[in-house]
Amino acid sequence: GWNGQHEFLSQLVDKVRPKKILEIGTYLGLSANNLACSMKRYTKDGIVVCLDTWLGSAEHWDMTLNEDFKAFSEGISPLYDQFVWNMIHCGVSDIVVPFPATSRIGTYLLKKWGYKFNLIYIDGSHDTKSVIEDIESCLPLLEEGGVIFGDDWTWESVRLAVESFNMPKCVYHNNFWVLG
Repeated sequence: GWNGQHEFLSQLVDKVRPKKILEIGTYLGLSANNLACSMKRYTKDGIVVCLDTWLGSAEHWDMTLNEDFKAFSEGISPLYDQFVWNMIHCGVSDIVVPFPATSRIGTYLLKKWGYKFNLIYIDGSHDTKSVIEDIESCLPLLEEGGVIFGDDWTWESVRLAVESFNMPKCVYHNNFWVLG
């Protein structure tokens, strides 16, 4: 992970004090671990749902950018197994729940099943259209008073997507954005 250990994640969890977190795009789980460990400081009943395909995004598949994804050449992604191992190794597998699906399918099912979340972290695909779709599909999943946030504010595509919502309460901190 790239921003997964950033102190902003644990500070946001400490401020919001969520019992249910949804993470769109979890990669190998560094941020999921940070969120789960932060949550465990104040509740034993929390849950972190990690929604990801564990197949990588477009930038991961571009072999010219990411040489470490050569394992995909065999047709099988090693990401899911590594994610699960990481959660066990970090001691958070009791509250971190992997949900292997696309964000579109996963958010549809979560809405259908009646799930709501206090904190939603969007860090899936980074093209403008995908970020907009992720925010739109997550808004109905947000508990009253909850917070949606993400990172990679420095990416123009992410910034354009977030700004397209014209939310009155939008905060930018380092490389993170927060709507809520």
